[in-house]
Amino acid sequence: MAIAHVRKGDTVMVVAGKERGKRGKVLRVLPEKNRVL
Repeated sequence: MAIAHVRKGDTVMVVAGKERGKRGKVLRVLPEKNRVL
């Protein structure tokens, strides 16, 4: 598994899906699924 460079509170940009292009803040990191909320 790769090291996560994204942490809770970081501002990120959505790169896929219907929300593509939007920016938001990371609320939770789910490393076991390689996802963030």
